[in-house]
Amino acid sequence: MQSFARDDLEEPSDADLNESIESALKIVWNRIKYKCEIVKNLGVLPLVSCRKNEIEQVIVNLLVNAVDAIEEKGIITINSRVEGRVAVLQVLDNGTGISDEVKKSLFEPFFTTKKVGEGTGLGLSISRSLNEKHNGTIEVESTLGRGTDFTIKLPLKEDIIE
Repeated sequence: MQSFARDDLEEPSDADLNESIESALKIVWNRIKYKCEIVKNLGVLPLVSCRKNEIEQVIVNLLVNAVDAIEEKGIITINSRVEGRVAVLQVLDNGTGISDEVKKSLFEPFFTTKKVGEGTGLGLSISRSLNEKHNGTIEVESTLGRGTDFTIKLPLKEDIIE
């Protein structure tokens, strides 16, 4: 909890989202390395004004969920690109996928599909909150048995954070 409190004190600064992806990968690498192949398609991105630690937390949450969705060995693909005035980050996995019923509750605090003791059900709720705080969005598309695609969209560098 203290680390979240400190993050609120961080001032927005210009950040390279591709560097944030690399930092997030380092944080979760021990969970990934034996289970998943990582495919990166990182485009050239302009800087984004954000609280870098918060955006990295979102990426970490998405990577952890992707790893957990893969039962044995799988692939996580990370894409970054610009669409108009928006930076787009995608984390795609070829895991178990998410049913339409589960998608309805996915971003609710304390909702989890993980076994008791394996997850808090806060990762996606916090991720959505942090994206909204940055005037961004987070979307999910998924097909059972085929995988999931989480897409983050953040406005390009502007004074967007209060």
